[in-house]
Amino acid sequence: MAKLWDKGYDLDPLVERFSVGRDPELDRALVTADAAAGVAHARMLRSIGLIDTEEVEALIAVLRAIAREGAAGTFRIERSDEDVHTALESRLTAAIGTAGERLHLGRSRNDQVLTALRLYLRDAAGDLARRTGDLVAALTALGERNGSVALPGYTHMQHAMP
Repeated sequence: MAKLWDKGYDLDPLVERFSVGRDPELDRALVTADAAAGVAHARMLRSIGLIDTEEVEALIAVLRAIAREGAAGTFRIERSDEDVHTALESRLTAAIGTAGERLHLGRSRNDQVLTALRLYLRDAAGDLARRTGDLVAALTALGERNGSVALPGYTHMQHAMP
């Protein structure tokens, strides 16, 4: 698949290396979110008659497989893919043909990026909240077990902070 920004001429490899940077590595975090957004979008496309039932089932099956690979850290995004969205589309198209290309009907690249980021951040915020709760519980238990332990009045030759 040609890069989205391909204008028919070779880009200086140094410019491309600078532009792409660590995008493939960083985009791996978005694979499961982008696949989930793709499943929802495929269902919507079916509901308005732009793809048929067979196509939506094929799209969802491949997107779920991609999500599993993303969760396992095995989904590959090559530098030539440009980003996670192109990698997903390439994989879909290779697996099921032109139905893979039609997944992007009715949504812009910016829609894809913002939806994937929002889903990723929602999950990351939930994970952070759970971990913070676990930390509070661990510190509370530590305090309950050691509440009667005397603390030093001095440290580093000065009064200790309470």
